[in-house]
Amino acid sequence: MWWGSARAFVLDCDLADATDLVDLEPLRRRRGELHFRYRRQARTLPLRAVRAVDRRLRPDRTPRSAGLRFARARPQVVTLLNRLAADFAAAAPAAPPLWVTSLARSIEQQRRLRALGYTATLPSAHCAGYAMDIEMSWFRRFGAAATLEGLLAERQQAGEVNAIDEGQTWHLCLSPAAVGALPDPRN
Repeated sequence: MWWGSARAFVLDCDLADATDLVDLEPLRRRRGELHFRYRRQARTLPLRAVRAVDRRLRPDRTPRSAGLRFARARPQVVTLLNRLAADFAAAAPAAPPLWVTSLARSIEQQRRLRALGYTATLPSAHCAGYAMDIEMSWFRRFGAAATLEGLLAERQQAGEVNAIDEGQTWHLCLSPAAVGALPDPRN
């Protein structure tokens, strides 16, 4: 509801070329700029094969997620995720870092997901760049899911996000009030 009338990224190229989104790859390469983890989607058959073998040999190493098609997000989303990841690391030091499974998407990608049988509604805050999905079920293996749920509930009570428990992941939507209050990590 918050972002239903916001300009959406219609095509993949609109999202890939958007100057108002942050490319996470350079931030990931520089130490200390991203406190959360994600995986890029495997786009080649050899990489998919390597990941399939890795999942069989080390099934608990990473969450079961296809990965991000686009490692791009609104600057305020990056700031929120970095803060949430830091809070999670302090509250659950033995757990792996916060893991993000989805960020900005195009309407074109949303339609592909729907065709594959995923719940991919339109309009979507993902298509405006203000939504993110956080891995949850993987953290149950480490006894840290309840801690993460508590942190997400606190953020929701503070009015920063709307949080929806979707089972394996929690869908978060950044509130308009939080957008104005969160700094751009590029500055």
